[in-house]
Amino acid sequence: MNMMRMLRKHMNKLLILLVILIAIAFGVSYTMQQVITSWLSGSAWARMFGREVGYGEFQSARNRLAAMQPDREKKVTDDDVWEYLVMLEESRRTGMVLSERELQDAILTRYREMRISDEIRKSSKDQMEFYQKLWAYQRLTELQKKAKREAIPFNAAQYSRLISERYRMSVPDYEQTYREVLLMNKLLRFVRDLALASSKSVYGKFVEEDHQRRVDYLHLDSENYTGKVEAKEEELKKLYEERKAIYYKEPARIAFEYVMARFDDMKALLPAATEQELKAFYNRNKNTFFKRRQPGVGEVVPPEEMYKPFEEVREDVEYLLNRDRSEKKARELTEKVCNKVNTLEEIELLKAAELAAEDGLRAGETKPFSKLDYPEKLVDEFGYCEQAPRMFDGAGKIGGRFKGPHTCDKGVFYYRLSKHQAELSKPFAEVREEVEKYYINQQAGEAAQKDSKRIIEAARKAGGFTNKLIAKEELTRITTDFFKTYVNQGEIGTIKGGGREVVEAAFGIEKVGDLADPVMVDVAGKSHYYLVQYKSRREPGPTEFLRKRQGLIGEEKSENGVDVFKEWKEDLMRRANIEKLYLEGKEEEKPEGEAEKAAPEEGQEEKSGQEEPKKEAAEKQPEEKAEPKPEGEKE
Repeated sequence: MNMMRMLRKHMNKLLILLVILIAIAFGVSYTMQQVITSWLSGSAWARMFGREVGYGEFQSARNRLAAMQPDREKKVTDDDVWEYLVMLEESRRTGMVLSERELQDAILTRYREMRISDEIRKSSKDQMEFYQKLWAYQRLTELQKKAKREAIPFNAAQYSRLISERYRMSVPDYEQTYREVLLMNKLLRFVRDLALASSKSVYGKFVEEDHQRRVDYLHLDSENYTGKVEAKEEELKKLYEERKAIYYKEPARIAFEYVMARFDDMKALLPAATEQELKAFYNRNKNTFFKRRQPGVGEVVPPEEMYKPFEEVREDVEYLLNRDRSEKKARELTEKVCNKVNTLEEIELLKAAELAAEDGLRAGETKPFSKLDYPEKLVDEFGYCEQAPRMFDGAGKIGGRFKGPHTCDKGVFYYRLSKHQAELSKPFAEVREEVEKYYINQQAGEAAQKDSKRIIEAARKAGGFTNKLIAKEELTRITTDFFKTYVNQGEIGTIKGGGREVVEAAFGIEKVGDLADPVMVDVAGKSHYYLVQYKSRREPGPTEFLRKRQGLIGEEKSENGVDVFKEWKEDLMRRANIEKLYLEGKEEEKPEGEAEKAAPEEGQEEKSGQEEPKKEAAEKQPEEKAEPKPEGEKE
């Protein structure tokens, strides 16, 4: 009896210990987490809306949220998980429905967006170029983006690879989570649509955004100051020393020798897959690659509705099976050849190439590459090579044995470093002209800035850009046409760089006649200063307001919807009445010594009647404690 009492008391601790032992034995992955949480999901762990929530359901939601969020470093808290589960439950309770067509369309669009991002990344030589190309894509019109997306055919193998690489999830788990997110989004849109818009506020916003302004401006070009700058040698060398670590450096470069089995070569060595092999592969992998839909909680779906039929996906099955067989063959042959190469007394690339050729493999040496240009340098031989930037971690060790296997887009390979050039600064003589150009532009910019501040102060004292001031400074006053805050580039005169900064300065001035602080626009490393005076204003007409009214009301409702959603969410979390059973008794739990004293062993004489009321009070105490409050909530 004592043993059973002890087991019941410490059951949670024993289960946690067992989970840790399993994790150590098998390694912790997303799949392992799902296995563990499914195993522990039997008993009620908490309640919401009066229904029981098992540990497995809670942890499954946590694992999928952690996998889906962009910032992998950010921890998913209990509050995040409860918010997710409560909103999902409310979506179902209110009858929100997501059709299979809606889900498939959303997944296809997301897949194509991931493919576009993937292709941009592979074609970019560095991170900066990747962001530039991605930004250029985002700036396309919706029709242009839609045309680009629809040009990409769906490929089940690539889809599975992208989900695995980005989220480290299986396709069914990803699609279940995506379904739940889309369902909740429907609910959130419904809630935000309840927000109201004030007519006065909408019209005030219209006037603020659509009124037009006219300004006078003066332009100071730093180019006009360059002739006055004298570049002394000691100043140039000092500037070089300050900037060389960032701006005048050559990145570290490496090259490596490799033995590689290409997938295309392996495919030629293998017999064609039989119909029986294709169907067997389909049956083994249909849960991962060929699911038509993910059933809801407690939903039973017939197999013919759950999975795409073999005939429909036969081409994808053949591609995946051939890729799988080619990769296995590639790993087998590269291991065999490199074991031979690594046992040679003197490992040479020429001998490695001879041994590789015997089994239809290739051997060679790459061109030197850096972390910035490796996609471009290695694309012909390897496609995208994820291992390449990691090779710099051991860049000091040249030669030695071939290491692997590693997988790239085009095959499986072993490698060893053959060249390493450490990061170094370019000598002053090599970059002197570049340093001098920067120095002159810098000094000229500072002189133009100094003058712009002096002139704007003089203009404020004089009441604006008077003819006397302009003649004294030998500048030209330019008066613009009326323009709006969202003016297109080039509509307000000959402003370098399109004039966005000047427009923002003009609409930042409160009263007609006032002047803005000097505005600097950088164009190709040269400074241009604009001095702006607000001259007059033109109000928008009623016809324009009627044309934009509906859009403005939508914007106003969207902005107000944030507050509406916040209030609704707070009310929803209260109505959910979350009971965190897993927290019960944590604060009241006594130290083991005291607990043992409170429960005498069988056969031991009980304490006198005077102690009995105290013991009963101690046993009742946890039930009388208030339920633990959510984090941040005050009593």
